[in-house]
Amino acid sequence: MINKTERDRFITYIGQTYNNIQIWGQYERMVDFLFDEYPKTHRRFDEIAQPFLFTISHAIELALKENIKFFEQYVKSKQLTKFDNWPHLLKKPRLSCSII
Repeated sequence: MINKTERDRFITYIGQTYNNIQIWGQYERMVDFLFDEYPKTHRRFDEIAQPFLFTISHAIELALKENIKFFEQYVKSKQLTKFDNWPHLLKKPRLSCSII
């Protein structure tokens, strides 16, 4: 039987993040964890390469969206203000990976 502290590690509060930066921070911790722990399995990284790269690309996308939203208030260039469809930009994209 596990104690209360150990049990609390398994509690997950889905929906407790309020912006893309908080989610990006979780992605960053997950990527750091995989880079630190996966080599200990003595398995090849190519076994998880595609989902791992997809996860990293999604984290980068979230960070870029937050930066665009942040800098929009300071820069009034046409490149940032001419995009009128923010809901479309913030929508989760359908990304695909292809094997070369």
